[in-house]
Amino acid sequence: MSQTEAFAWTLLFEMPLVLAWGWHWRVAPWRASLAGLSASALTHPIAWHLALTVEPGTYAQAWYAIEAAVWGVETLVLKHLMGLSWHRAAGLSLAANGCSALLGRYAL
Repeated sequence: MSQTEAFAWTLLFEMPLVLAWGWHWRVAPWRASLAGLSASALTHPIAWHLALTVEPGTYAQAWYAIEAAVWGVETLVLKHLMGLSWHRAAGLSLAANGCSALLGRYAL
């Protein structure tokens, strides 16, 4: 899978969650869309590059570390661009990234 294809899958898995929870929390759809796209556009290329540089013997541990870093960065982006509390932003980031990371790793 190419990086472009992986990014498209990331958006396919994450954006519906960001938009749905944004709607639930009465965040304007344009803000939720901007936040979801910005978060993924910021973290995906870096995570992709890091994953390609990991030694095969340490890939599992590195994958979890990379995903934890992505979760933290995307929490900050969602918090500030959607105007969410820390716990809402962290929960949404965990749900969205958990969905795309697990589906991307095991289903594709």
